[in-house]
Amino acid sequence: MFRETALAVDGVVSAEFDCSDMFGGGWQRGKVILRASSREEAVRVMDALLRAFAAEPRLEPRWSTPQEYRNEDGSIVVGAGAAGFPAVPRIREVRARYGIAPGEGLTE
Repeated sequence: MFRETALAVDGVVSAEFDCSDMFGGGWQRGKVILRASSREEAVRVMDALLRAFAAEPRLEPRWSTPQEYRNEDGSIVVGAGAAGFPAVPRIREVRARYGIAPGEGLTE
């Protein structure tokens, strides 16, 4: 779910996720590569990606978003702090920040 949501966002080149949701807990790790030639461009793509994650109804509110987002050559690295989050946000925090309900803005 994370991967297909990420790849649907313009400016996301690749996305790999490893998740575990067992025994009442879980974790998520993500590696997201962006097409960006400046920090500002990377932040715009990351912001669009966070909004897409917020809108995806299959993502659990308690799941975390990726810690960082890199451009193709690794020279630019941004995190959710660049979008005003104090730490790596969970999906519920992204939904609350942007005022997005699951499924909002999705078209089939």
